[in-house]
Amino acid sequence: MNLDGTQKKRFVLMVDPLMADLPPGASAQERAQVMAARIRTPDDVEALRFAQWQQRVRNPLASGTKAAVPYAAALIMSVLQFNTMIKLMEDRDTAMAHQKVEADVRMVAGIAAFGGGVAETVGMGLKTASSFSARRGIQLERLARRLTIFGKTLGIGGALVMAYWDGKSAFLATQERQYGLAWLYGASAASGVFAAAALLVGWTGWGLFFVGLLIVVSVFIELFKDNKVQDWMERCIWGKGPGPRYSGVEMSMRELDVALQS
Repeated sequence: MNLDGTQKKRFVLMVDPLMADLPPGASAQERAQVMAARIRTPDDVEALRFAQWQQRVRNPLASGTKAAVPYAAALIMSVLQFNTMIKLMEDRDTAMAHQKVEADVRMVAGIAAFGGGVAETVGMGLKTASSFSARRGIQLERLARRLTIFGKTLGIGGALVMAYWDGKSAFLATQERQYGLAWLYGASAASGVFAAAALLVGWTGWGLFFVGLLIVVSVFIELFKDNKVQDWMERCIWGKGPGPRYSGVEMSMRELDVALQS
């Protein structure tokens, strides 16, 4: 080989693909230092691949199941949130005058929670897809992280709004001396708060548990709470409920029609 003169060479460097944690606003030198710390030799890459292959051979179901469980749980939670949203929309359409504000807020919170669940589920899917694309992997992972954060924010916000109204309903039930119903509303509020906390820290299993508990408690609330005719009787001219009375005969009869149609 001729050793005289100059030659141009190109080298391929293998770098750890987890580069999403580069310092924001870092200079070129700082980015180069971070990248240099992540350079892997061919032996390192082969050892990593061998370890992954060995894990799959020893337990082929565990690796696939472990990756699929969070995504499946997110899908189940989205289905539950969708059913809740539909129920809240129906309640809003049949709400009486004194229930309109609560029904509107609950419906918006339900839509936000469902939208957040869908965004988080899509984010989890994109995060999985990012590992199959060398060219777009980093962009997909960043988009997945943003969707996940956005989805969690909406979901937590919706859960906290629901918990607030459940707490208020528990207070009103206590004023009416319906202590069993007050306990149910309190359990519903607590379940919503715990579900939001589990969602925040990423405890999917506990999140599903509290969402399931919330649904069970909601069924009992529907069974034991006053129906619309009872609500009307508490607010009519001879009613004894803690809430305000109807302002006139016309409003009273209009609300009676709503109560009877529901």
